[in-house]
Amino acid sequence: QVSALPTPAFFNIADYAPGGVWAEQAKAEGLYHEFKVNTTINTSPTQKILEGIYYTDGDFSIIGDNYTIGPKGATFVATGSISMSAKDINLVPYADVLLFSSATTPCGNNAITLSSSTSVWSGIIYAPNGGVRFSDSDSSMDGGGIIAQTIDVSSSNTTFGSSPNMVLRWPA
Repeated sequence: QVSALPTPAFFNIADYAPGGVWAEQAKAEGLYHEFKVNTTINTSPTQKILEGIYYTDGDFSIIGDNYTIGPKGATFVATGSISMSAKDINLVPYADVLLFSSATTPCGNNAITLSSSTSVWSGIIYAPNGGVRFSDSDSSMDGGGIIAQTIDVSSSNTTFGSSPNMVLRWPA
């Protein structure tokens, strides 16, 4: 066990909120999905995760299996908590290298809870004011990382790797 370092302020949630620099870029591409209440998406053949930014003023949950987000990827940002329970997914970030970000407080609560199996992830999971719980099996995180006040990783046969393609980029 190691002591936590101060959490760097890499990502500003206001950039992804309506009117923010990333939000405006996604809107211009038709890839901005805004929810003003707690939201749950149950993926199915009729309800899929689309590319772009998902911004929720509240809690955001994704439940489902067997989905891949297109080449532009998706970024999930919430003022509340984020949870995902899924199997056989392939997730890459849309905005910058940010995959998930939650502004939930206070420290100690799980701001982001991810549970998956046989999945591929890349990008940053960012919870500067709370914890991240990552429960996974037979998966890989190919570039990225977890930045949070507390991190609880429970996995089997999961690999964490780095990628030279994971570089911060700014909207055009």
